Amino acid sequence: MAFYRDVPKPHCWPPPTDAGSIQSLIEYAKERDPRGDKIHIVFACLFMACLPLATAPASISMTALVVLSLLRMPVLWRTITPVLTSKAYLAMFIWAAWSTVSIFWSTDKTMGLDHASSMWFMALPLPLLLWPVIDRWKWLIGAFLLGVAIQNFVQIGQMLMPLLDFQYCELFPEPKSRNRPSGLTSHPGNSTIFMACAAMIWLLVSVKIPKLKFVSWVGLSLSVFGIVIAQSRGVWLGFTLSMLLLITLLVKNKTISIKRVGWIGLSVVILSAVSSSFVFNNITKRIKDIPIAFDAIAHGEEIKSGTYVRIKWWKTTFEQSFESPFVKNVLVGHGLGSSGHVRCSGSTQSASHPHNAFVQILYECGLVGLALFIWMILIVMRPQYGNQSSFQAMAIALAVCWTMVALFDGGQNSGRVLTLFAMIALFHFVSPVLQTIHGSRD
Repeated sequence: MAFYRDVPKPHCWPPPTDAGSIQSLIEYAKERDPRGDKIHIVFACLFMACLPLATAPASISMTALVVLSLLRMPVLWRTITPVLTSKAYLAMFIWAAWSTVSIFWSTDKTMGLDHASSMWFMALPLPLLLWPVIDRWKWLIGAFLLGVAIQNFVQIGQMLMPLLDFQYCELFPEPKSRNRPSGLTSHPGNSTIFMACAAMIWLLVSVKIPKLKFVSWVGLSLSVFGIVIAQSRGVWLGFTLSMLLLITLLVKNKTISIKRVGWIGLSVVILSAVSSSFVFNNITKRIKDIPIAFDAIAHGEEIKSGTYVRIKWWKTTFEQSFESPFVKNVLVGHGLGSSGHVRCSGSTQSASHPHNAFVQILYECGLVGLALFIWMILIVMRPQYGNQSSFQAMAIALAVCWTMVALFDGGQNSGRVLTLFAMIALFHFVSPVLQTIHGSRD
């Protein structure tokens, strides 16, 4: 007990729902264990900086944060009770639980366990780990933006290495495709979804904190550059739609003027055009590939195209989701991890997942799992009250971006990408508390 200060214990059960009482729980942990609180914010920032980089640094920093949180649990258990009963967290927990149970009837239990581990060892613990220091959200977001910027600089290095006739190294590893540098990870989609989120955050920073306008536009430029050159078409679409939504919400609550919207739009278009010039030929090829693939499928032809194969995976996996028996395949699914065994007709090619989260979850976890997944997303997208604050507008836009990307990839299989969704859900839930702490709507 010598490590802790003797402070009054706030009411924690049933968990309070008003922002003032929730804030008092956060303050309690800080006052009760000030030394541990300082270490906690350092470890939390380290994790937030590592999350956009790669699996290894994210996993190591997560482990350190988990160990520290367990050591501080005598103090933290009171603080985290509001998170455990929040609708967003309960929805994530129920979806993860159903997905995990489906491993019992999965045709690939090994893959199912691998996917389940990304839920239970990264995404689900994250809200509980960050909650005790959520009042220092600016530090957490700043660390996240720093991690994304580091990834952007690695991308730039990957582009420059061949031009300078240098050999790739650990700091600048050779990308899976030299035409699509994606940083420290080989998956362009899993890299650039973090950049898309960072770009929207930088936009809000430029509006809300004028003294950081130059820094925010540098960060925004790097993020847009990274999104363009990595050429993940799903992220392009998700970023475009969610950025438009964010700007609409900010205009609606009078955070930003129409005139400024015009300048922002022009700047983003110019940034995208300049960035695309570095990989223009490859971008043109990837865009032209889309209508060619759809035309080939419509006419029953087979072509060698990544887009063609991906569409075939979607179609085949969706059709096999509705094969009889109804209860086994349609209602409860084939089991987590089983989509890797789907084979496209007339093709020997396969993948560990069909590159569409909704189709994959329908096949693996049935209509029950898909309904729970959609319910989880809708809770995070739903405004908590009429006029969205900047906090909520940002959380909603980020959730839309994540969801749109999920239509073209399997981000829920990745611990880092699913943890990104957990982070978005946390900030959506905590936005009223952050407004109370800062004493204003924003």
